[in-house]
Amino acid sequence: MVNTIETADSTEKVRNGNPVVKNETEYTKENYPSAVYLLSVLQSEYNYEADRLSRLDTRSGVFIALLGALLVFLLDKLNIKQILSIQQISLLEAIPHVLMIIFSIVSLASIMYSIYFFISVVSIQEYKRLKLNGFKESNAKYSEEKVALALMVDYKSILEHNNSVNTQKTKKYTHGVRGLSVSLIFAVLTYIIGLFL
Repeated sequence: MVNTIETADSTEKVRNGNPVVKNETEYTKENYPSAVYLLSVLQSEYNYEADRLSRLDTRSGVFIALLGALLVFLLDKLNIKQILSIQQISLLEAIPHVLMIIFSIVSLASIMYSIYFFISVVSIQEYKRLKLNGFKESNAKYSEEKVALALMVDYKSILEHNNSVNTQKTKKYTHGVRGLSVSLIFAVLTYIIGLFL
């Protein structure tokens, strides 16, 4: 007799109370007594990935606000009218003005670069969760090990996807932080040069 256990991603066949996997290998009770333990490990990893996503989003939001403040500060300190009104100065006197313009451009470009990557971190991407279609009264009749095994398969699939999404977000976050560092360095240099003009 073949019964079915519905899981979030698929319907698994069960023969004599034991799950039948895709290669048609039959499991006996002795083959998966640790399914409950493995499921708890996967659930912990799932929670870790969810926390990781939350931390990335929170940090990116804070850095976006910081970059906005840095952009306002830099535009306030950059006095384009004063720079354009300079007439007949020597080459030596022009060097600080040219450096200020170059440093400002690099800083502004770095700010835009960072904002792009931080926004892509917080942008909505498909993040999988455990579906509820397998939580039926009919599935409650199966043993704890069988249900844990079916859930374990679902959690593993979800965890692999969510880990991939978080890894991509982490790479984008790293690019954003590097751009933020560059923009801060050049904004400070622009400010210092502006003090002497």
